[in-house]
Amino acid sequence: MDHSLVRCWVKSFQAEGPGMGKPRTRPEDPEVKLKRLEAENEMLKKLLQM
Repeated sequence: MDHSLVRCWVKSFQAEGPGMGKPRTRPEDPEVKLKRLEAENEMLKKLLQM
């Protein structure tokens, strides 16, 4: 595996801000998105309690 190829992958998938990085190939299912956001909220609540 070539070093430049890995660097290219990292650059394309690197998020530099909200909504940045490699876009999804298809839109996220609303139910999956809701579950993901709920899990993220629970994790953040636990971090705030620490």
